Amino acid sequence: MTTERTSAAGWTTRGSAAPLGWTRTTPAVLGFAARRQLLLILTVVAALSVAGRASWSSPGFGTTWARVDPVLALATLAAALMVWLSEARQDWERSLPRQITVEFWTKQDGVIMRCERAPLLDDAPRAWAQQLGRQMSNNAELEFYPIPDAEPARPERWQGRWVQHRLVRFELRTVPVTLSGTRLPLLWSPSNDFGRDVAHPSAG
Repeated sequence: MTTERTSAAGWTTRGSAAPLGWTRTTPAVLGFAARRQLLLILTVVAALSVAGRASWSSPGFGTTWARVDPVLALATLAAALMVWLSEARQDWERSLPRQITVEFWTKQDGVIMRCERAPLLDDAPRAWAQQLGRQMSNNAELEFYPIPDAEPARPERWQGRWVQHRLVRFELRTVPVTLSGTRLPLLWSPSNDFGRDVAHPSAG
């Protein structure tokens, strides 16, 4: 479900959109699998073609069991393909570049800081998100509530490529003192080189 919060400055932020369905991601998964397992796929297709021709042209195909046997074989194959596709999807998702978007907000002010699509290089998104918050607030000791609002990572199309994106929101007890005099909300993103171009713009 999409969530929405508004800062005191009137800046509205929405949560991530719903996950993309299998119909949107399956072509990318199949392309990834084909590049890695092309020889295996061609071998399976060739074997199925030979087996199918042999079954349909056999003298006993007119019997009931001879007709049922290819159907059972195809059902078994379909189940195996579903398992293979699921494993291929997991491998594909693990291969994608990982990104994280982090929001920091208070009940009084709404969203006060947001870092969009920072690279995520390890398996500790919460620790990295907190580190990003400290960098944005000039190394302030942020007063977090214990449990962040974290959405699961999921594939998304971004700037013409697939990435694995995660959204994490932290509620703060207070606005960091180091942000006094700073125009809020503070936004870091790839478009401003994660704050290097417009770090802590002054109010006015």
